[in-house]
Amino acid sequence: MGLGTIGAIAAVLLLLPVSAVGSLHANTGATVGEKRGALSEVGRAVLDTGRAPGGYRAGLLGTASISANGATGPSPAVIPSSGLVAAIGRNPTSPRVLGSFAGVNQATAGFAPPDPQVGQGGAYVFELVDEFGKITSTNGATVFANFTTPSFFGLPSTDNVNTGQVMYDTLSHRWIVAADDTTTNVEYYDVSKGSSPVGAWWAYYVIAYFSGGAAQYMNQPIWGVSQTMLAMGTNQYNTTTSAGYGALLTVVNKVKAENGHVAIQVLGYSGLYSIYPARDTSNNGSGPDVLYAANTGGGTTALTVYGVSGTVGSLSVSTIAYAIAFTGTPPAAKQAGTTTRISTGDGRVLSLSWSGLGVLWVASQSACRPHGDATIRSCIRVDAVDTGVNRLLQDNDTAVAGLYLYFGALTALRAIGSGYLMVVGYSGSLTYPSIAVTGQNSSDPFGGFRGPIPAFNGASYDTLGRYGYFSGAQLTMIGAKATAWGASESDDSSGWTTEVVHFSFY
Repeated sequence: MGLGTIGAIAAVLLLLPVSAVGSLHANTGATVGEKRGALSEVGRAVLDTGRAPGGYRAGLLGTASISANGATGPSPAVIPSSGLVAAIGRNPTSPRVLGSFAGVNQATAGFAPPDPQVGQGGAYVFELVDEFGKITSTNGATVFANFTTPSFFGLPSTDNVNTGQVMYDTLSHRWIVAADDTTTNVEYYDVSKGSSPVGAWWAYYVIAYFSGGAAQYMNQPIWGVSQTMLAMGTNQYNTTTSAGYGALLTVVNKVKAENGHVAIQVLGYSGLYSIYPARDTSNNGSGPDVLYAANTGGGTTALTVYGVSGTVGSLSVSTIAYAIAFTGTPPAAKQAGTTTRISTGDGRVLSLSWSGLGVLWVASQSACRPHGDATIRSCIRVDAVDTGVNRLLQDNDTAVAGLYLYFGALTALRAIGSGYLMVVGYSGSLTYPSIAVTGQNSSDPFGGFRGPIPAFNGASYDTLGRYGYFSGAQLTMIGAKATAWGASESDDSSGWTTEVVHFSFY
């Protein structure tokens, strides 16, 4: 697979007040800019349109090179699954829930579906859903009152600012928050100036699209991070007809973004979709710096992994396709109390995380028949790739007989041998939409999983049938012990609700 028309994608740095952002749609390629903002003490965002001092950079983007990275074909045979399929709550070696608390809900936020995301750093937990956010302590006490995403980014309240992303960079101790303004087709991303999310932020915007085509809009922006890079993967569509153009991977120099400057390169992939970047959990700050991304599409027998390396402005990309079992088309999930089914997606990548120790974990939606079950259900495919020797280590479905699993979010463990923790939604004909946790410990053989076990029991059924695309997960450390924070969706009598869950293997 090769790059699309990267040579036709340009980047121009404009130093404009935010009010001028909407006028940038006439430009082609990628437009980036910066502004300054702050999260006030009273629960809303305020905007300072002053410019960051010095160091502005701009330029044309070159064509990224493609290399095989030592691999000439599909992966060797996949290590077979160990068959660790357990009924909910019956596996004593499963992760344990350390704590949980109620997150944002539909009665407060209103916008549906929520697509919850979560970040945790220091004393703070930051949950973001479509159009809404909340900052709490690690025990759920409110630190910063509920706020809208338009107010956070200093945008008009009439703008639809959704598909939010939040993460805490444990290497630099900075927060990164991003969202897509679908009213103006602008992506905003803010980087905190310190380790607290309550305070001053560097705030940026970017418009990226394929040159030479009609007006486009981005969809499902997903952010990843490496030691020195931030990256946003988006799907690009015709604004009028919704015809697809392909995928863009926008790579940002993280060090510059954390200090008020812009350096950006856009990689274009015509005709491909959902090329999403991974989050590096290594926190080592040394060794080779590679930003990994992956794509499965839907109903496929290939997992394509992209390794982005070098300096923003002159990046190179290796592309390797691994043969995997057919992911299929996941069926809509049954739920208790209604005949309305929950849409479980189409088989695309849901979540990626790289341990920095050579293992890339990729979760995607799939269709499978759980052990002991006669019915095809929605499952979570979990693939593991050894990025050191370019070998597929694992290709198996997380599944539970009698239940439908959907929208898993995983984070790689920071340990030799790797492993992961994952939060996932589930339901069944006798079960309301609920939340479970599962994973694979660093000492486990590849090919299996532990659990899942219930983390939160839903109290009602979902009336929309539209559950969004994603859940959220972030790795955190308690001393030398790895834990994860997850956010996922369930339902109660007022509509959708979210739960923030802290869980681990110890």
